[in-house]
Amino acid sequence: SDDYGPDLAFIALPPSAMLRELKARKSFINLTLSVPQRVAAAREETGFVAFCGYPATRNREEPGRLGFHTALNLLGIAFLTAQEKAEERNGWDYVELGISHDEVADIGAKFGGVSGGGVWRVPVYRRRGDAPGQEYFKDMTFAGVAFLEQDYGRGNRFFIRAHGPSSIYQNFVSYVRSAK
Repeated sequence: SDDYGPDLAFIALPPSAMLRELKARKSFINLTLSVPQRVAAAREETGFVAFCGYPATRNREEPGRLGFHTALNLLGIAFLTAQEKAEERNGWDYVELGISHDEVADIGAKFGGVSGGGVWRVPVYRRRGDAPGQEYFKDMTFAGVAFLEQDYGRGNRFFIRAHGPSSIYQNFVSYVRSAK
């Protein structure tokens, strides 16, 4: 509805064989486990932030196969960047992730299709005595959901706004529970 959302949605799936299959495979992240630890880890300013999506500027329609008239080829891309801003409004938290126009020149400055993509905090480690280039990561924390691109006219950068960890782990979960 505006530059701060809400842009979050919840779909309750009715009981079915497919739902049992999803539960058995644990295909979704449980937003109710270890909430204080996850929120704290998502707010750590170490390593990098990753988010993924399918920028609409890269979608291509192709001839269909297997009985389909057409097929839409979606190019999924993972973006690695840093959190440049964090803020709170009306009890919800937001983060902005900076993107260089030069780095995504082949995609363009329009990120339609990335909304709803997960944002992950990825701390980077290096063992004492290891040379640069020996860094590794061992854990990632789900840290938010991307929903808006913003160009403030600040040089060569634009931003992806995302709901932050408190919005996801606390506010959103509370909201869904109260709607039952």
